[in-house]
Amino acid sequence: MRSVSNAGRKVLPHSPRIATSSLSLMFFRSQRVSTSQSAEAHTYFLSPQRATTPVLWRQKVGAVCAAERSSERYSLSPVSLTRIRCQERIVLPSPNGAALCLQTGQTPTFTACLRNATAVARAVAQIGRRVAVIAAGERWPSGGLRPGLEDWLGAGAVVAALHGRRSPEAEAACLAFEAACSHVGSVLLECVSGRELVARGFADDVVIASQLNVSDCAPRLLEGAFVAQPRSEGSRIRAV
Repeated sequence: MRSVSNAGRKVLPHSPRIATSSLSLMFFRSQRVSTSQSAEAHTYFLSPQRATTPVLWRQKVGAVCAAERSSERYSLSPVSLTRIRCQERIVLPSPNGAALCLQTGQTPTFTACLRNATAVARAVAQIGRRVAVIAAGERWPSGGLRPGLEDWLGAGAVVAALHGRRSPEAEAACLAFEAACSHVGSVLLECVSGRELVARGFADDVVIASQLNVSDCAPRLLEGAFVAQPRSEGSRIRAV
């Protein structure tokens, strides 16, 4: 098993059979909330080079387009998506999380965060042995990589729930998670990303994101949209 950052997002390490990405405070957290509500979450890669816009893409797939972050309507704020209706389609624009997911090709791809780390580990163990766990991070306005502690911990939570050999990167992520898991709520509130969200009035997003393994939902990318992977009992979690 290998855990990598999005600095090398165009190449999945050692041709993994499964890819799972962690981004704990925005995109993937929103994906998890929407799919756990039996909604269908479409990914949209935000890029100045794209000819289409999220609005045009929304029209193409017949979905609602999420705003950047708002508590009043559907947005990248996880709190806003707790009210999404069953079977509703939503487009979640992202400059980085969507880019990672849409570049995995035919590799089965899941999204994870602290809330569903064990559920995702269980789901990927059902379909393969070699797993790439990617701490997604974000992008600065300039386009440069912005690593996030919260994503590293989310990746570590997935790794901790998988059995098998681990790369040094995966082991480091796992150890970081295990060191923080007893007080992960305060860690997320005090990290840079958490402080920024609190200052903008989105402290509830951080609180929701810090809840550990409260969901059995494992969102899987199928034809450009994340849908809940049906749970199968009795599978053995493993990764090599």
